[in-house]
Amino acid sequence: MRVLTVPDLDELRELRARGEFFWLDLADPDNDALSSIATVLELHDLALEDTQEFGQRPKADSYPHEMLLVYFGARTQGAVDPKPVEVHVHISKEFVLTVNREGRDEFESVRHSLETRPPETGQVMVYRVLDALTDSILEVMDRVSERV
Repeated sequence: MRVLTVPDLDELRELRARGEFFWLDLADPDNDALSSIATVLELHDLALEDTQEFGQRPKADSYPHEMLLVYFGARTQGAVDPKPVEVHVHISKEFVLTVNREGRDEFESVRHSLETRPPETGQVMVYRVLDALTDSILEVMDRVSERV
């Protein structure tokens, strides 16, 4: 399984043509780049529109060939001030696409685990992404609890 953080459109086309499952993790892509990626990945127009507009509440939208999950993690701002991290997770049988505006810190553990334990299925990859986001909330809550 490939893990990509830089959107190379030709590489995405090749991976799709070969049927090779991949995870594309994007941090703060501009709308033009996101539109180009959406075209290659054949994302639904409404899914693309949602991902171009952050500030949404958690949700799951199902489309014919993918699902869009808006999910949240957390990080601390400054010493311990909690801040939500919104992540849009596009899930298909061919790929997982994560898009956020905050950087990639929440997924460091996921990328590290892929080096030693590649996921057996796409479902396991989705689980690891969601698990990392959930863990980030628990870590922030522990810091806040210690402060209180």
